[in-house]
Amino acid sequence: KKSKVLPPSFWDVDFNSLGFVEEQFVKYGDPASFSQTTSEDLREMSLGYQLKGTMLSYLLSTRQEQELIEAKNKMKTVDDNLGSIEKEYSATKEKLEKEIKEL
Repeated sequence: KKSKVLPPSFWDVDFNSLGFVEEQFVKYGDPASFSQTTSEDLREMSLGYQLKGTMLSYLLSTRQEQELIEAKNKMKTVDDNLGSIEKEYSATKEKLEKEIKEL
């Protein structure tokens, strides 16, 4: 059996945030490529990514809310149909019991 390697937890006391950031830069982008970028440009880029992240979070939240509404509507439909079936079952059972007594 292969042992599963868990990603570092941000809540661990031993979590090295600087090391994590550096590792992500190595994986996804070389920080040296930003060495000639001005502070203002870096600030604008950072703000841009924060805005994108905020927008994506909003879209995710909206989608989850819509999925929840759809699930609730499906549950209501199932509950309504079940109630209708239970009423029909009770009426049919009552009718059959009455017919059996009349025999």
